[in-house]
Amino acid sequence: MICGDANTLWCFNCRSCQPAGTGTTRQEIHQQLDAFLLDRRKSDGGYAKITQKDITDLGELLRKIIEEKCEPDPEGNRPIEFKLIDRTRFEPMHFVPVAYEHKAENQGDLDEILDDHLLNLSIAMNRVETELQVTRLRKR
Repeated sequence: MICGDANTLWCFNCRSCQPAGTGTTRQEIHQQLDAFLLDRRKSDGGYAKITQKDITDLGELLRKIIEEKCEPDPEGNRPIEFKLIDRTRFEPMHFVPVAYEHKAENQGDLDEILDDHLLNLSIAMNRVETELQVTRLRKR
């Protein structure tokens, strides 16, 4: 994924998506939120129209809120991460978050982590299998 490309998601972790330094005030966040919400989008029976600028602006707003709430660790990372998906163009996320293995307190936690990894793998495999079947049917 190359950030800034109109075919990608807006990502929080990519350093190229983030301007250096925060310096954001709460008043600026409120102004940006008001500006974002000013242009209400209505559904015509499907998803409401959304633009790449909408995704970028919302991502920037969320990043500023997180920066205001949480100081970064020594490497510059914050404890909250997000990805925004333009559902008019992309499928929904097909995975569940997986807990850190080193934070497991007992065997039950480790089993749950493994189950989450297996569920993510299963979801991905089923999605690929479905796509292959659709592709084969289209060729006929």
